[in-house]
Amino acid sequence: MVKPELSEILKNQKTIIKLLKKIDNEEIKELAEEDEMGLDEEQELSELKKLESIEQELAEEVKVKPLSRITHRDFYKAIVGALFGIMGHFSFFYGVEIAHGISVLRASFLYVIAFVIGLVFLYATGYKKIDPKTVYKVIPLRLFTIYFTSIMVILIVLFVFDFIGLHSSFVEIYKTVAAISILAVMGAITADLIGKSE
Repeated sequence: MVKPELSEILKNQKTIIKLLKKIDNEEIKELAEEDEMGLDEEQELSELKKLESIEQELAEEVKVKPLSRITHRDFYKAIVGALFGIMGHFSFFYGVEIAHGISVLRASFLYVIAFVIGLVFLYATGYKKIDPKTVYKVIPLRLFTIYFTSIMVILIVLFVFDFIGLHSSFVEIYKTVAAISILAVMGAITADLIGKSE
């Protein structure tokens, strides 16, 4: 006959063995789940790689090659360029004559009008759809750059063609540049806007 203490020990051992088996089964299940998760992650990674390669292929196919085909945008650029080229001819030669007949006050007003037209042109045609916070940061610098570049180009062209020079007074130069400034600023901003990608 088994002693009561021994029977108690055997009973405890059986309970411990059952618990150990239960723990082992749970560990085996956890390991199996981890293996499945690892396989899922590998599958997801391979699918992501496939998607990335498809995206790259599509990007290559969709890439615009501007010299390989002619679009309606090319015609619009040509029309605007031709119009400003033709009007530039009149502005250049007759702006000098017009400048002789205007006052300094009217010339100053023309500078302001050129600046305002540049602002309206930039905002209405190029930046209306952009976030206002970004617009308020971008437009002023862009407008000042375009405006002062236009003024400098006017001065250079007038000097090269001898409409202004060392013989010219400041007032004469001021009025002559003012008479041409509106068209020059409009042309510069138009070129800036046309050059943007769609």
